[in-house]
Amino acid sequence: MSSKSSRTAMTRSKPSLPIRTLVKRGYLVKEASVFDYGHGKGRDMIWLREQGYTVDGWDPYHEPPEGFLGEGFAHVYQSGIIYDWVCLGYVLNVIDDPGYRIDILKDIYRDMSFGAKISVAVRTFEEVERSSTDKWIPHSDGWLTSIDTFQTGFFPHQLENMLVEAGFDNVQFVKSDPLIAIARKNVDVY
Repeated sequence: MSSKSSRTAMTRSKPSLPIRTLVKRGYLVKEASVFDYGHGKGRDMIWLREQGYTVDGWDPYHEPPEGFLGEGFAHVYQSGIIYDWVCLGYVLNVIDDPGYRIDILKDIYRDMSFGAKISVAVRTFEEVERSSTDKWIPHSDGWLTSIDTFQTGFFPHQLENMLVEAGFDNVQFVKSDPLIAIARKNVDVY
């Protein structure tokens, strides 16, 4: 069985709760440049640009909105573009391979500049359990949903462990449901 994670991207009329939270709490300031990793349909990128941020992004399934860079993350960094923040909003919880989740975080860490920060938002274990139905099928460490998407939830210690394993430090949680963590690249471990 395989999931169709491209189906999880939502059409939004306003920015996602994780992006709104980071801005409202003062983590993302207008002087910051942002890379939206797994941007879905791009609403966060559009809103951040309207607010005056320098922002680009990448998604494996969806084209970026017009006027945005659409290359993969490693290409962006190899081009010499440096971002202060990399934001992953509900990316890790739709990947059914736990090892691949870590690989994504390691790749991001490798390509980030020193001092850059990452924001990772995921659904909590409890949230996924509340959403599950009798039509969902257990798969890997989560569920295949009735529309063939994969969903898994996380406890705070699981998300922190993944970030630390990837090399990030100074992990802080800024929201508990959805679970939003921020961390930074401090040293080069790869």
